[in-house]
Amino acid sequence: MADSAEESANAVKTDPADLEPTPDSSAETNDMVEYLKQAIHNLPHDLKATLILYQYEGLSYKEIAEIVGCSPKGVETRLYRTRKQLKRVLLPKFSETNRIAATREQATG
Repeated sequence: MADSAEESANAVKTDPADLEPTPDSSAETNDMVEYLKQAIHNLPHDLKATLILYQYEGLSYKEIAEIVGCSPKGVETRLYRTRKQLKRVLLPKFSETNRIAATREQATG
C-alpha cells in the first residue's frame, strides 16, 4: 500500500515551468481582459454602476438599491439585463478566441 502511494506521489510531479503561461496565452488573456473592460465601460450608467457595486464592491441588493435609488428587485433586474448585454457582446469575441486557441493547439499538438 505504501509503495502505491509513493509511486502516485512521484508520478504527479510537475515541472513549474509547465504551469507558467506562455507568451501567446498571456497576450490572449490580456486582450480578453481589455475587451471585457471595454464592454463594461460601454454599458449604460445604471447597469455599469449596479454591476460594479455588486460584483466588485460586494454590496447586497438592498445596499445597492439604497445607493442607486431603486428597489432590490430593480437591482436584480438591472443585473439580469447587464449579464444579458455582456453575454451578447462578449460571447462572439470569446468564442472566436477559443476557436483560434483550439486551432493552434491542434496544429502544435
